[in-house]
Amino acid sequence: MSTLLIDTSALFALNYIRDNHHADAVAYFRSLAGRMKPIVTEWVFIETMSLMKARLNPQQAITFGRQLKASNAFYALILTDEDKQTTWDIFERYDD
Repeated sequence: MSTLLIDTSALFALNYIRDNHHADAVAYFRSLAGRMKPIVTEWVFIETMSLMKARLNPQQAITFGRQLKASNAFYALILTDEDKQTTWDIFERYDD
């Protein structure tokens, strides 16, 4: 099965029904079922939880976080020190 790196904005839209992209996010994630397994890095997970806590409320963030952690539909990726350094190197190298 192929994998796909997921960003915070996609997870937020998936969970927040009032987000302008909610319907698109739901449809997109449904289309991935059985074809691709979305990867959620620990950084994206933490960023998503922080965004939800700030924009929505702590309980909604906790509930969604627990759902993500328990879900077989997503792959949780814990970054190695080498991954983190490579990420930082790329960040420093590019302006966009």
